[in-house]
Amino acid sequence: MKKIKFLSLVLVALSAILFTSCSKDDDGGGKNDPYKKLYGEWELYQEIKNNTVIDYNNCIPTYTFYEDNTYLFIDKEDTDEGCKSTAEKGTFKASEKSFVLIDDDEHDPVTYDIVKLDDKYMETILRYKSGGFDVELRGKYRKK
Repeated sequence: MKKIKFLSLVLVALSAILFTSCSKDDDGGGKNDPYKKLYGEWELYQEIKNNTVIDYNNCIPTYTFYEDNTYLFIDKEDTDEGCKSTAEKGTFKASEKSFVLIDDDEHDPVTYDIVKLDDKYMETILRYKSGGFDVELRGKYRKK
C-alpha cells in the first residue's frame, strides 16, 4: 500500500513538472508579443496624401521590422535610369495603436498610427505639419 501511495505521489509530481515545462512552448517561448504581426518585410503599395492617391507600381518602397526592435526602410525613386534606392536604418517602439521610428541619423522620431494590422496587410496614418499646413499621409502595405 505504501508503494502505491509513493508511486501515485511520484506520478502527480511528474505530471505537474511536465505540464509546467510545456506552458512556455504553447505561448511562443514565453514571449507575449502582440506586435509580432509587425515583424517582417512590408511593401508600401499606396499612399494617400490629403486625398491624393499615390500608387507605387514599379519602384516599391519597403519597411522591414526585426524582432530586436530595429528596422530598415528602403526608399525607391523612379528615375529615367530606373529605380534609385536609398536606405534608412533605426529602431522602433510599438504600442497597441502606433509605432515610432527613430532613425540612426538622429532625426526626430516619427509616429505612425496603426489603422489596421493583420498577417498580410497594414494601414497607417502619419500626421505632420508642412509649410504651416496639416498633412495626413495614409499608407497601405502588404506583407512580402
